[in-house]
Amino acid sequence: MATPTNPRPVPVRDAEGVLALVPHLLGFRPRNSLVCVLTSGDALHATLRVDLPEGCGTSRSRAPAAGPPVELAGRLARFLRTVKGATGVFLVVYSDPPLLQAAPDRPLSPDRPLSPDRPLSPDRPFSPNAAVPPVRDLVEALAGELEACGMPVQDAWHVGGGRWRSYLCANPSCCPPQGKPLEGVELSETNLHLVLAGSSPRGAEPGVPELGAGAEPWVDPGSVRAAVTAVLNGPVRPGRAALLMDWCRLLDGDGPARSVPDLLRGLRADPQATGALLAALHDRAIRDCLPAAAGLSAADGVAALTAIERGNERARCVRRMADFMLGASPDAPDWGRLDRLRELCGALLPTARAEDRCALLCLAAWVEWARGRGTAAGALLDTCVAERPDYRLGILLRGLVGSGHMPDWVSDPARAWRGDRALMVPLPGET
Repeated sequence: MATPTNPRPVPVRDAEGVLALVPHLLGFRPRNSLVCVLTSGDALHATLRVDLPEGCGTSRSRAPAAGPPVELAGRLARFLRTVKGATGVFLVVYSDPPLLQAAPDRPLSPDRPLSPDRPLSPDRPFSPNAAVPPVRDLVEALAGELEACGMPVQDAWHVGGGRWRSYLCANPSCCPPQGKPLEGVELSETNLHLVLAGSSPRGAEPGVPELGAGAEPWVDPGSVRAAVTAVLNGPVRPGRAALLMDWCRLLDGDGPARSVPDLLRGLRADPQATGALLAALHDRAIRDCLPAAAGLSAADGVAALTAIERGNERARCVRRMADFMLGASPDAPDWGRLDRLRELCGALLPTARAEDRCALLCLAAWVEWARGRGTAAGALLDTCVAERPDYRLGILLRGLVGSGHMPDWVSDPARAWRGDRALMVPLPGET
């Protein structure tokens, strides 16, 4: 889930404007997905994207974790009800089949359908659908669940096959049965405004290729691997706390003005330091304390590590770390440090092998899950388990992500990850 940050005025006056907005909010163009755009009054509040359940007519080979449409609708509604301040929602389904299904037995009837050509109007009449896009069962079930809890669906659309169409309106003057071409969305004022402002959604969903995409190559990875071996097999192995603090200094930026590219230039010039970082990940206690050291504080990570070393795994600091790892923490994550951890994991991956590679994949996956991006987390964990079927952290995290459980902070706009593409957008009537 993404939550808006600083207000940035963006014109959104019709359905094409909302559809143009979604890829910019997510940072990529969704496929085989359901996107919920939550509103608070007349402003955008948050966005949530989930995989469509198997059997919804998609061609995706990777089976999502979600269950049948009614089950998924119930789970989504229960989660969306926890989002503080949300008062309404737009639904957008992205799936491969563009063809319409047979006429339904009954139409969806929201109070405020959004016309493709006109602003929201509670007085706008609309007629029963003679035909509907795919995945209607899921949309209808979710709309019913949300209406019952006071979070009305303001409109819902299907995007696929180069066209888009409303689920809620069958008036051929504004919603032709064959839908409308996506060129209108691309040429909308909203999309042009965002493109001119520098927003450029990627063409695919986040996943493993993103982890190391664009990373500068390491000139001598062999020296890094030799340094890993030297740390692990040397006569005097550095202390656990010292190895964890090496990571913490990077998470702090090693100085207030140091960016990740600056840090990486230093690491590329120092294979021994890079090797020590990767060697630290072979110690499972250090690896497991890293999310807390990044998302809470270095002191929290070191305190938990010290307690584990002493065999006091019931210590309060260890329980706090475990709660944070499971997303059951009342604390607000330090997103600056967690984002830095995610970047470092991606940049170090080309030098990693076996144990430390799996650790980097798991750490990056955990950060993605903490952000509310379960698809990216699942893809990274699938890679980890495919390479090392016995890697226990990968197995445990994949079970956590696959269960559909999300961290408590994801539904709290004050604590949720805001990303670098989030926008505060006034909706129709307030632009």
